[in-house]
Amino acid sequence: MIVVGFTGLHGAGKSYAAHRLHAMSKWLLVHKLATLKRVYDAAWQRADASSWEEWYRDIYQRVGGDVVMRRILEEIGEQNVCILDAVHSPAEWRAIVARHPSSLLVGVFSPAQIRQHRRNEPGGQDVRRVGFWHQSEDCLLTYVDWAVSGTLSHDLLNETCRELVAYVDSTLSSTSPP
Repeated sequence: MIVVGFTGLHGAGKSYAAHRLHAMSKWLLVHKLATLKRVYDAAWQRADASSWEEWYRDIYQRVGGDVVMRRILEEIGEQNVCILDAVHSPAEWRAIVARHPSSLLVGVFSPAQIRQHRRNEPGGQDVRRVGFWHQSEDCLLTYVDWAVSGTLSHDLLNETCRELVAYVDSTLSSTSPP
C-alpha cells in the first residue's frame, strides 16, 4: 500500500487538496480525526467518561504519535493507495513508512494571511503545529516528497493532482511483482 499523507499548517488547504486528489483518483480518503473518533467510540473509550477532545489530546501524550498512527493504519486495512488527511509529526510519518515504505508525504503551503482568513480558530495554532513538526531533533518537513500551493486555482490544483496520480501510479507499477 502507498499512503499519500498531507501535512501543512492550519488553513493551508490540506483537506481541499486531499479531496481534489480523491476526486481525481478515487483512492480511499481517510480523515485522521474521523478515524480516531471511530476508534474512540468503538474501542478506546475511557471508563472515566473523558470527553472526546480530552481523550484525543491525552492519547498522543500517553502513547505517542507512532502508536496512534499504527492504530489508524490498522483501521484503514490494506488498500492499494489511500490518502491520509493529515500527518502532523515525524513519529506519525515514521510509523507510516515503517509499514508502507513507498508512501509519499505531500506538503501544502499557503501564505499566513490566507491561512488566517480561512480558519475559525484562535491564534497560536501555527506555533503548536510547528512544534509537532519538530520532535527530538527531527523535522516532518524533511520528509516532504511533493509540495502543493494551497492557493492554486481549481484548474491548476486539478492538474497538480493528475500529475501526482500519474507519479503514484508509476511508482505502483515499478514496485509491483511481475
